[in-house]
Amino acid sequence: EFFIIYKTIIINTVRNDIVVKAGVVYRAAMGQMTAVCQATKHVVSEPRPDASNSRSFPSGHTATAFCGAELCRMEYGNAYGAVAYAFAATTGVMRVVNNRHWCNDVLAGAGIGFLSAHVGYWLLPYEKRLCQRVFHRKKHKSLNNSYNTNYLNYNTNSFSELQLNVLGYRA
Repeated sequence: EFFIIYKTIIINTVRNDIVVKAGVVYRAAMGQMTAVCQATKHVVSEPRPDASNSRSFPSGHTATAFCGAELCRMEYGNAYGAVAYAFAATTGVMRVVNNRHWCNDVLAGAGIGFLSAHVGYWLLPYEKRLCQRVFHRKKHKSLNNSYNTNYLNYNTNSFSELQLNVLGYRA
């Protein structure tokens, strides 16, 4: 049942490979960024300016904002990227103004966010290969060809074949 629902959601919402690629890159970049920020916060244990706790360095909010801004710039171009960077910079400035972070926390967060976006794109070919290996071996018996996927030019017999097709592999 779950796979049938998930397949229906993908068929109805995913119209091209760009949407899937952006989602995969976003998840990889944000996951890596979160892991780096949280690990660094626990190792460094720098107190906040308002002394509320000792998890100031680096700024996770700023890292998230700059990661999103760089992903936006990379996907949609410099015009949209400039707007996204304006919002990201505002996030960083407000973290300092509201006495939640030091300037070095915000700068480190911005750097981690920027680099995480590039790591997300760097990991994309490896994620495609991993999905090909994992989904190519597994066939879901509960799925059949009852869904009309011809309008997407995906002639699939299973959810795993649909995933491979969406990721750019023709099974």
